[in-house]
Parts: sequence; structure tokens; C-alpha cells
Amino acid sequence: TSDYIGQVLSKTYDATLDLWYGQINSIENNKMYKLKLANSNNLIMKGNDVDETNIQLIISNGWNWVSYPVYRNMSLDEALAFYNPSNGDVIKDQFSFAIYDQFSGWSGTLNSMKSDTGYMYYSSSLSSQTLNYPIVNEQSRFNEEILENISKNNSLFTKYNFNMNIVAEIKAEEDFTKLLVYDSNNNLRGESPIIFIGDKKYSFMTAFSDGNEELKFSVANSTGEIESNTSFAFENNKVLGNVENPFVVNLTGLYSQNLILNSIYIYPNPFSDEVTIYSTLESDVISKVELSTSKGTLVKTIPNNSDSIEIDTSILPSGFYFIRITYKSGKIIVKKIIKQ
Repeated sequence: TSDYIGQVLSKTYDATLDLWYGQINSIENNKMYKLKLANSNNLIMKGNDVDETNIQLIISNGWNWVSYPVYRNMSLDEALAFYNPSNGDVIKDQFSFAIYDQFSGWSGTLNSMKSDTGYMYYSSSLSSQTLNYPIVNEQSRFNEEILENISKNNSLFTKYNFNMNIVAEIKAEEDFTKLLVYDSNNNLRGESPIIFIGDKKYSFMTAFSDGNEELKFSVANSTGEIESNTSFAFENNKVLGNVENPFVVNLTGLYSQNLILNSIYIYPNPFSDEVTIYSTLESDVISKVELSTSKGTLVKTIPNNSDSIEIDTSILPSGFYFIRITYKSGKIIVKKIIKQ
């Protein structure tokens, strides 16, 4: 019960009656649908082949559901070669997106269109336009390996009903490689690499939620993770910022980020029955330590009021863990540790 399929219309499955009920009576092969399952399952579709030479999708102002009933994967530029995008147009799938800028073209984490994926397209133009996909022969088929630009944590995000997109500029004195989003309970709600566009650091973030709430940013590199002072209000399908006017995540006003990250010593790592945390910051003390699994499940919270703490880990199973260290001043860093 509670399986759901929908577009503008919807249909819901009742396991007790073994019956689908709602407004959808057939699945059309030139439309995109959103499917929510109570449990993981395999979906096998049967029906007539799509005539790729006669696909005509009307794109109107605002958000549009866009199918991709083509048997070949294509780069985004190639798939949209016959479409004239406007400044600020956005295309997204469940986990990634790209935004169009008249000077730089398409930028973001979505760089291809795949034959087993549905999309949403936001058009900023007041006039409707028809989208036709090019017919591509086998010799110019897009490389499958290039398409795999999907976060390993995407399985964590499928449980959320909604997403939104942020074009963020990261202002920091140190070099960070990843931008992350967390909720108030420190559950991961999105992650994206930090890249350079010109001399600026950008990240194209897809954040996930089940409703309106406040989410916060963190940045990470190989040394660890540090929480920023920047937060934002989640709003379904909202696009926050663009390439010309990005949403700014500013860390330049914080205490030297590398100094904070390098002030924490965790030993031994890998650990077995006990792990010790020691801070060398002279003007601050550790007020709280939170230990979570690699999937974000909180294992334990330990209050503290000194520059060191020992944690009993004897009952923990082997694997990766995240340790979140909060200072009395409010500064927060996250480190990855390994139980042998």
C-alpha cells in the first residue's frame, strides 16, 4: 500500500484491494512520470516503441515534466541541440541539475540525458517552444562511463519527496572540495563538488526535503569538514541563485578554517575499543561530541567541557563513522573515523 505514480494526474495502489485508483488510466510513452514506492522493486514496462523522429514536447513558461523516450544516452548539449534555451532555464533529474547562462552555456551537475531517466525543465521564456531530440546513429552513441557522475549517497535521498537547487559561490580562504547540506538533526540532505568557473569557486547543489525547513551548509576537504554560518529555507522546486548572481556561502569571516581542522587530533584511527579526541585550540574547549554511522544514524552524544575526551567504542561494529565535534564557541567540525 502507498505506491504512487503521478504527473499532473495521479494514481495510488491499495494492496488490500489489489487495485490502482486515481485519474491515470494509461501510461503514455512520450510523457514523464514520478513513481513513489513503499518498497524497492523492479519496474518492467511493456508497450509500443517510441517513434524518435516524431517526438515533440511543448515547453511552456515555468516547470515542465520532460520525458526522454530515446534509446541512446546523449550529452546535454547534444540532446538539446534543437532547443533554444533562455537565460536562467533549468533542467533537472532526481539528483542533479544544470542551469543555462547566455555566456557560459549549461553549467551544473547534470551533463547528460539518459534513456531510463525523467526530467523537469524550467523555462524562463514567456513563449512556448517545441523540444525535439536529434536522431543519433550508433557510431555517435554517448559513452556510458561518462554519464556516471552520481553521488554514492544518492540512496540516502530517494526517501525525500521534494528537492530544490542552489547555485552557490563558496568564499573561503582555504581549499575545500565539497559542499554539503544538513538539517537541524545533522542528517545529510545534499552534497556537491566545488569547482572553479573562472577564478570563482562554485557548487551546484541539489538539496532534499519533505517540506519547508531551514537547512545549513558545511564544507569539506581531505582534512575534515567544517560547518558554515550560512543557512537557507528549503522550498520545493526553487532555484536559488544563478551563475551570474550565485547564492554566497561565506567562510572568510570565520576563524581560520585550516587552523580549526588541524587543531583536532583523533587517535588511534583506525580504532578498536576506545578513541581519544584532543584539541589544541587554546581559547576554546570541546563542549559536545556526536558519533554517527556512515549513513547518518546518530550512535551516541557525549557532553564535554575540556580540550579532550575519551569515547568507549567497544560495542560498535566495524566500519566507517563520522564524529561531529562542537566547540563551546559554536564552531563545529566533522571527521571520518574507522572502527577495525
